[in-house]
Amino acid sequence: MIILELDYVLSRLFIALGGLVVVALFAALLAPLFVNWTDFRHQFEDQASRILGKKVVVHGSLEARLLPFPSVTMNDVTVGPGEDGKTLAHVARFSMDVELAPFLSGEARIFAMRIEKPKVRLRVLPNGSLDWLLGSRPSLPARNVVLENVTVSDGVIDVIDEQTGRNRVVQNLNANLKAGSLAGPWTIAGSAALDGQMGRFSLSSLQPEAGRQVIPLKIHLAPTATSVDIDLSGDLDMADNHPMLKGTFLATIRAAQLGGEAGKKSRSEAILPEPRMRGKFELANDRIRVPEYRLEVGALDQPYVITGEATLDSGKAPEFLLTAEGQQIDVDRLTMPVTAGKTGRNVESSARQRIRALIALADQIPIPDVPGRASVKLPAIVAGDTVLRDITLNLRPAGSGWTVEKTVATLPGRTQVEAAGRLQLKGAASFAGSLLIASNQPSGLATWLSGNVDPAIRKLRAVGLSANVNLTADVQQFDKLELAIGSASLRGRLERHSGDNQEPSLSFDVSGDAFDYDAVKALASLVSGDTSGDSVLNQQISGKIKVGAFSALGVTAQDVDGLFTYDNGGFSIRTLDIGNLAGASIKATGEASGSLADYNGKAQIVLNAGNMAGFLTMLQQQLPVHPLLNRLAKSGDWYGNSNLVLDARFGDVQYGGVQLDLHGQANGTKLNVALRQSNLFDVFGDAQKTLSVQADNPDPSILLGQLGFEPLPLPVDGAASLDLDLKEEGDAPATGKMNLTVGSTHLAADGTVNLDSAIFLEGQGNVTLTSDDIAPLLMMNAVSLPGIVDGLPLSLSTKVEHKGQNTALSALTGQIAGDAIGANLTLEPTTDAFKLTGDVKLARANLNWLATSMIGPVHDPLKGGFSTEKLSSPIWGQMQMALDMHADSLGLSALPDAQNFAAKLTLEDGGLTLDGASADWLGGKADMRLSLSNNQDTAFLRSKLTLKGSHLATIWPGAGLGGNADVDFTAEGSGKNAKELMSSVNGSGQIALSALVLPKLDLSSLPALSAAFASAKGEVTAAQVADTLKPLLARAPADIGEIASPFTLTEGKMRFQGLKVQTPKADLSAEAVVDVPGATLDGALTVAFHADDAASVGSTPTVRVLVDGPVGAPAISLDANEMASYLSMQAFERERRRVETLQSNVLEKQRLRREVAYYTALAVARQAAKEKAELERKKAEEAATPSFNIGDPVPPAPHDPVGTIIQQQGAPSAN
Repeated sequence: MIILELDYVLSRLFIALGGLVVVALFAALLAPLFVNWTDFRHQFEDQASRILGKKVVVHGSLEARLLPFPSVTMNDVTVGPGEDGKTLAHVARFSMDVELAPFLSGEARIFAMRIEKPKVRLRVLPNGSLDWLLGSRPSLPARNVVLENVTVSDGVIDVIDEQTGRNRVVQNLNANLKAGSLAGPWTIAGSAALDGQMGRFSLSSLQPEAGRQVIPLKIHLAPTATSVDIDLSGDLDMADNHPMLKGTFLATIRAAQLGGEAGKKSRSEAILPEPRMRGKFELANDRIRVPEYRLEVGALDQPYVITGEATLDSGKAPEFLLTAEGQQIDVDRLTMPVTAGKTGRNVESSARQRIRALIALADQIPIPDVPGRASVKLPAIVAGDTVLRDITLNLRPAGSGWTVEKTVATLPGRTQVEAAGRLQLKGAASFAGSLLIASNQPSGLATWLSGNVDPAIRKLRAVGLSANVNLTADVQQFDKLELAIGSASLRGRLERHSGDNQEPSLSFDVSGDAFDYDAVKALASLVSGDTSGDSVLNQQISGKIKVGAFSALGVTAQDVDGLFTYDNGGFSIRTLDIGNLAGASIKATGEASGSLADYNGKAQIVLNAGNMAGFLTMLQQQLPVHPLLNRLAKSGDWYGNSNLVLDARFGDVQYGGVQLDLHGQANGTKLNVALRQSNLFDVFGDAQKTLSVQADNPDPSILLGQLGFEPLPLPVDGAASLDLDLKEEGDAPATGKMNLTVGSTHLAADGTVNLDSAIFLEGQGNVTLTSDDIAPLLMMNAVSLPGIVDGLPLSLSTKVEHKGQNTALSALTGQIAGDAIGANLTLEPTTDAFKLTGDVKLARANLNWLATSMIGPVHDPLKGGFSTEKLSSPIWGQMQMALDMHADSLGLSALPDAQNFAAKLTLEDGGLTLDGASADWLGGKADMRLSLSNNQDTAFLRSKLTLKGSHLATIWPGAGLGGNADVDFTAEGSGKNAKELMSSVNGSGQIALSALVLPKLDLSSLPALSAAFASAKGEVTAAQVADTLKPLLARAPADIGEIASPFTLTEGKMRFQGLKVQTPKADLSAEAVVDVPGATLDGALTVAFHADDAASVGSTPTVRVLVDGPVGAPAISLDANEMASYLSMQAFERERRRVETLQSNVLEKQRLRREVAYYTALAVARQAAKEKAELERKKAEEAATPSFNIGDPVPPAPHDPVGTIIQQQGAPSAN
């Protein structure tokens, strides 16, 4: 229409201007010939009227001159009237200058013409013809006039279209014209405002063919508001007074002009061609027809192409048609640039803004006032960061809007949108109809709408909405609403009202299987642009919801049925039933209203839960971080079978602040909690708060578990109760007291404590703990101490200060199991447990107790000796200790106690060390270092002992030992149990004894012993000797003096060898073996008495004193075997001597008898021999007389008794 009307205007203007030119030219030439200017004016008007075919009147002055060149100036010139009696044209001032020489040859060459403030009125009649052409017979010498420079300034053209009923106006027309003749060719360039829209234009034409009313034209249009350049090329047919322009067109996007660095960069880079459209067109005053067009976007060699046709007919048979089908199109290339973000993405922050932008864009599209349809099918439309795919639009004009028969598009995030209904654009934009939105990638949709993705949306696989909607700026109605979020769906209705003079309101009634508040809130923020969600509360809300699952803030409630209202900070919960919220069922009612100065209300919550663990864990996760919540969540399993009622009342005027009362029972614990606060909001931080808690349970383990302990199901006599009272004022620490009673155990505390989460329980106070026997309570809480089965009464009091992570126990005094204790301790938490430092003074400590705490039982109570049970884990766990330890006495199991014990006790990495230990032990001074560790079920022992000046009498009291001992000893070992550990101990040492006195060892006992057995006959037994010797030895001790010897410890056996001492009366030697695992002693003292050499030939008077049995009380026995042999030998000698004496006497008598017989026989023999010899001498003088040796038997005389005896016994010896 714009192109056609400009064509009307320009064609008629050419005719008017041509007529004026001819008339003015004649006036310039003829005026000097006349004197009567009035007649000249009339002649000019007549001649101009004849030439133009319309009446011309010069109402103003007229001036003409010939030299130096012909010039004419006219003022206030009108043309007309037309068929309706109104003026067709009016020119405020008209002037021209003509070259004289060409005119003399028959050519009018006008080198300057000025037309000021022309106003032309064109009327299109109902039949489509122009009133200018009716009744006109213009006669123009068009081919004899040349226009070199024509200037039109401030022109106005009114177009009255009686055929369509629409009027147009062209204002601010400024143009420069030139023409080879009035018949053409014409060249025009200028600017004008059509209905307020400025633009530039240019026109060139050729001369019409002879006999035809067709003018070839080329027109260029460049609207200022739209960066589109349009070029038209065709023929203007004036047949039958119905102008028609046919031809081809080319429309291109005008390239933006960049300056500065941006311009340099743009010129240095490859420039992407702008979108362009070409096609055919037919233009009349009542019809625009584009039978075909081709829109190209992108590179010239491979452009995106859209084709189609368009028709707009406002004539007798109104018609509108637009079809578009093709490839992707970038809308931003066809419109003015929009603000872009840093990444080049168009800045949009919500669906609401994008909808407004789309509505604003749609509002710029003219709505045909004729019936018709628009059908668009495009694979994609790119607008900034928006990519709309698979677009199908079927629209029909509907007055001030469109009837949307079908709209289908795919938005980012694989989001399918379908809509049908009435779209109102003019005035207040609105849409009423059906709407379907289904997104299979909600995160992509969110990224497009807001530039970021809420985590709640990122979790969703799909989102869908279907409803009958009525959407205006003030009302948004969703009826028959179906909302699918993920796998859940909701049905119902939603309606929102807003306006300039009313408070926004929101009402909804939905039901379904699930409702995800976080997802709905995130989706709502995409529409509103408010990511905080605060805008939801800036309106009245009336809601009813009934869903199988309600999820919010990471919590899911089952079977939710609620009805509530919210208005200006006030709320009313008429009903709220939750079937299951983290394992608890809840019923709640309440209301609140008022202003900040007087906000008041009340509420009641009834909670029932078979197990509160899940509910308490949920509170811990959702409420602000607080150690108390952490403790409650950890102890949640102890709150089974809970039935609780919370009554809340708040309001400074009505209730004096806040009143919260919780009562009921939890797992058998009767619970009453009361919280009071003096004002509701505590703006100045000076509110007074009080908290009172009373709880009691007949089963102590349950109450202890609820308080955060981890008790075992072990019986404890008596019930348990807790009373707690706290009072806090402002930010100051709370003051209070607490009493906890479990059976016979009572814990009481009072003082100040901080309740703020950052410094929770920091404070100081006094604590007392008393118990007749705390052992059952300790065992219930999995605390197993050595000897605990024997009972553990205690009474302790201390001052407690907790600051930061440390807890200090100062001035701790009392008794544990009857032994006094005093300590100053600090507990410092570590990664796995805590570290205990400070000093402790005990009336009695026990080394065996410490060992048992590290490796389990050391001794076997049934069989005795060291235990063979597998090692137990240290009772300390990961606890660490660094204590200065003092004890009046230290128990050493089978050994005598040590006194005044002091050591640095360290517990770390599974090892217990006594460093720098010292004590008074065995009458001397002992220094020791002991380390016992338990790692990977293996115990390791390392020890070093130095003992100076100990008294042997203290080792075995009552044994009568005397003397002193110095010992240096080092040992180490390892094992899987106590016995194996002690059996594996290896080491060595040195023992030095001085002034040694052995009791009951009289070394001068040998003479008396020998005298005792002087009359003994036969063999002397060891028992006889022992019985006799014991009282003799016991008469006096043995003074030994000094003795020193090394000793070794191998495989649990301590060996003493090579101890020898010589005394005037006896030689002593000793050896001993101490079985460390069995704590037994096996030793022997050998006493070799000095005896008379003659009397001791063949034996030694030796006895052995045997020591055997437990080290602490060994049995002493006497081995007198060697002494018995000695005494038996003495008895034998005595008997032998007696026998020998008897034998000697008998032999003597026999000898005497033999001698008598002998000598008698000898005398007889001599006489006989003498006689015989005398006889024989005589016979043989030469023969020697036979010799007779003493001892040779003397032949007895017949029947001589003496001879017989001598013969039997031989001759008497010399003895």
